Amino acid sequence: LPSAPSSSIANLLQFKGLWLYVPICLFLASRFLFSTPAAPSSNMVRAIFNGQVIAESKDTQKVEGNHYFPPDSVKDEYFSDSDLTTVCGWKGTANYKTLKVGDQTAKNSVWYYANPKQGAAKIKGYYAFYKSKGIKVEE
Repeated sequence: LPSAPSSSIANLLQFKGLWLYVPICLFLASRFLFSTPAAPSSNMVRAIFNGQVIAESKDTQKVEGNHYFPPDSVKDEYFSDSDLTTVCGWKGTANYKTLKVGDQTAKNSVWYYANPKQGAAKIKGYYAFYKSKGIKVEE
């Protein structure tokens, strides 16, 4: 690796070597790639599985293309706890639920952040749904 230049401002502004380039890239990535602010929705949004509305709210938070529904907007009778957890770098640990409506089950198709990191505080306890598992989200 190249050594850091002398204290001269002119040398600092030349961006020679990786000593300055890498920290700038890491800073930009952490600010723009890993923290997407939640955007509130004012339209009625519905999550539907097997023809049944399982969540409905005008107060969802949209993050990374997913609507997160407030806890009081979901129909708990269709959800069961799962042991699965995953970790997102900026949101924290996600917990999962399995969805069952009639004769159809979508395992680990619902996730939420019980104790999200500070940057995701607006979605604490809110539920999101995997569209790839047959759940339709309508705006």
